[in-house]
Order: sequence, then C-alpha cells, then structure tokens
Amino acid sequence: MNNSDRLLAIDDNELSEFCVSLLDYSDELGDLFTNIDTKMNELTQYFGGKAANDLFAQYRSFKSCYSIVRNNIISYSDDLITLVTKVHEGDDIAAIHVGNATDDLIRQSQMIEQI
Repeated sequence: MNNSDRLLAIDDNELSEFCVSLLDYSDELGDLFTNIDTKMNELTQYFGGKAANDLFAQYRSFKSCYSIVRNNIISYSDDLITLVTKVHEGDDIAAIHVGNATDDLIRQSQMIEQI
C-alpha cells in the first residue's frame, strides 16, 4: 500500500482523554520528584563521607533531568493535540476540494446535457 492509499482515523475523545492523562502523569511525577527530593535531603543529615557525597552528587545530576522529563511529557501531549488539529484542517481542505470537484462535474454534466 502506498501513501496515497492510506486512510487515517482519530478518535478525538479518546485522544483528548489520553492527553489529559499525560498531563496528570506529569503532575504525579512532579509530586514523586518532590518526595524523592525530600527523602534525599533527609538522608544528608544521616550520611556523610565520600560514598555519601558521591551518592548526593549523582542524585543532583539525576535531579537536573526532572524538568526535562516533565516538559517532554507536556510537549508530547501538546503535539498530539496539534496532530488532531492538523488532521481536522486536512479533512476540511479535502472536503472543500471534493465539494469543488463535485460542483465542477455537475456543471460539466449540465453543459453536456444542453448540447
């Protein structure tokens, strides 16, 4: 099947619910990251030495990715919403073209009938 033979269907409601779920998951991750932060900060009171310093340094490096993870999830949700919008726009354009082609065929058939 080549690209011109493909059909595309999107369930708007299901995709919208999925996008909302993604945003909810992003919020839940934010809460989880906050809880991890709290626990790691508590650990600094109880542990010291080189191993603890290495652990906390690794954690700080890992922590710097929190916002990236959350932003990527939000961006993915936004991209899906944009996809739906683009599919609707493409569908509207296709409907206009089909309507214009139908009108042209009707005019042409009326002209032929008059001959």
